[in-house]
Amino acid sequence: MQSVVRTAAYAALGACTVAGAVQVAVAASLPGTADAAVITSGALSRASIVFGCFTISVSSIAQFAAFGKLDVAWNRTAATVLAVLALANLVVAAVALNELADVDGILDGAWQRGYDWYPAQLREVQTRIACCGFRTMIDRAIPRLRRDDCIQSREFGYRTPCFPALSESYRSMQQWLGNTALVVAGILMCTALLVLSVDQRPMDGYEQVETDSMAAEPITVWPASPSSYPRAASLAQYDGGDDVVANQPFVPLLLEGADDESAILGFRTFDSHTPRDPRSDAGTTTPRP
Repeated sequence: MQSVVRTAAYAALGACTVAGAVQVAVAASLPGTADAAVITSGALSRASIVFGCFTISVSSIAQFAAFGKLDVAWNRTAATVLAVLALANLVVAAVALNELADVDGILDGAWQRGYDWYPAQLREVQTRIACCGFRTMIDRAIPRLRRDDCIQSREFGYRTPCFPALSESYRSMQQWLGNTALVVAGILMCTALLVLSVDQRPMDGYEQVETDSMAAEPITVWPASPSSYPRAASLAQYDGGDDVVANQPFVPLLLEGADDESAILGFRTFDSHTPRDPRSDAGTTTPRP
């Protein structure tokens, strides 16, 4: 079961890396694809890029370096950082989606700032959208020498206000930022929980023992029900012993990571801590407790 959880954690970390890359790509493409990005602050886009880069870095390091060693301290640190990034993305999603309720006010303020301080931005917007003014064709239009300069200009001469196209562009931009951040936050939180579960999950059914005869090397006891262990009478097939007690259950001992019977080191009774090597010639009697 633990191997399944570990595999799921590795897969989730890979998904985090992909999600971070997608978030960066979406946020970085908005200034070139969303007309409203020209006059809005772009703070959420920059925050999304930063969080996406952090997500890629943390998940990649956790997946390909320290996490592979199952270091407890690192796993907890990685899970904590992933959870913090998830919360940060939730904030981005909440802000982005909340701003959809006040699109008119946000765009009006952004257009006014551009009209007062950044006329080149409004000129770029009018050229990209092929429009004049904000709500009407003479509402704070560029050039601003006369109210109808944009309409009459050879360079512009457009007959459509900019607000409808800007509003649609801004809504689309905020939805992309918000929904992307929401999905990334969900992936990050699930991954953090999986990493913690790998960190805290015990090795079910296994027991670590140390013996003097094996130079204090850890030996893993097969996890199985007592009825599945070989009985003492069957030890004869390993060492030809004659003095063992019939029907006494014994536990086969394996080296750490062994997966077949060729690696059997010895047997021990359930109530004895003295392992025995059946391949040695040192006696045939299994000690009783």
